[in-house]
Amino acid sequence: MKQKIVNNIAKELGIKKSKVNSTVKLLQADNTIPFIARYRKEETGNLNEEEIRNIYEKMDYLKKLEKRRKNIIKHIAQQDKLTDELKQKIESADTLQELEDYYRPFRKKRKTRATKAINKGLKPFAAKMWEQQIKNKDLNELAKTYINPEKKLNSVEEVLKGTRDIIAEWISDIPEIRKKIRNYTYNKGSIKSSVKNKEKDKKSKYKLYYNFKNSIKEIPPYRILALNRGEEEDILTVELDIMSDIMKARRGRPALDDTFDVPKV
Repeated sequence: MKQKIVNNIAKELGIKKSKVNSTVKLLQADNTIPFIARYRKEETGNLNEEEIRNIYEKMDYLKKLEKRRKNIIKHIAQQDKLTDELKQKIESADTLQELEDYYRPFRKKRKTRATKAINKGLKPFAAKMWEQQIKNKDLNELAKTYINPEKKLNSVEEVLKGTRDIIAEWISDIPEIRKKIRNYTYNKGSIKSSVKNKEKDKKSKYKLYYNFKNSIKEIPPYRILALNRGEEEDILTVELDIMSDIMKARRGRPALDDTFDVPKV
């Protein structure tokens, strides 16, 4: 495991494995970063303090990654749901976010609109729609069979709405789709803000952000901090804008062109 971490650090930071290996040993021996940079130059190959700190931060991240990977595999296995394919995907994941995406479908579900709809007995109907077993002309007729006033399903529309909630949650649990949407949002989306309570901004500290929009990919960190403060002080309303960019770029075509294997439900 240690060698795997060393190899990953060397590859990502562009530092020779021998230098990374020596530095990792020194860090694991509880030497401080300034001490290593100043007094262990021969062992590290003259790495400076910033390079050593980068190694430390990456080492710490990868250790957490491996620990979380083991826990996720263990928890899914305890549910008897760990397939060889899923295990391989989890073992190949190289970020904590990706690991959490794979674990998401196996977490204990909090109460959502989807879980409420499942509790009303709509999961079989959703499964048939998910597997595209229903023709459009038969959809409403089949939905009628799920009408049940005792479960607060009083109409076809209520049945269809609950079924859509279930399917939406299933889609959101697909790791490949979550990753694709996250990347698309980062590369194509915008962050925008508007004034919420101008009276609270007595010194006009946030005037620049009363009507503000910036690409998520290009916005500098200090602006993010300013937007966060303005929102916390109840002066600004901050939100992500992705749909307008999707519609402009795609003219109504699906934003995600890739296809994915539809999981069994």
